[in-house]
Amino acid sequence: IKDGIIEWFDGPEWDDVAAEEFEKAAGEVEAYAKANAIWSDRTGDARAKLRAWADHYGNVVSVTLSHGVDYGFWLEVIQNGRFAIIRPTIEAESRRVTYNAIRRIRYARKMGKV
Repeated sequence: IKDGIIEWFDGPEWDDVAAEEFEKAAGEVEAYAKANAIWSDRTGDARAKLRAWADHYGNVVSVTLSHGVDYGFWLEVIQNGRFAIIRPTIEAESRRVTYNAIRRIRYARKMGKV
């Protein structure tokens, strides 16, 4: 697509810059989820095993957040999502993560780093 905006952000040189930002963001997303999970810990496993990581394959860069316990699914859906943390974290953090990646790409482009 050659619309001036997508073309400007498209390309492997920008993928690496975005991937670096998403790697940093993954740690921040994980910390947010652990700090804001509203359930009461019994064993501490559910909170401790929340994980976020960045993936970079092809021209796609993403952050994934998941539970590391078998009952994580139930924390997300029980009582109409009362104990959910995945969706609230995505809603709280996705805009910031995307903005920071775009900001880093703009800076790299301005400075001629890629």
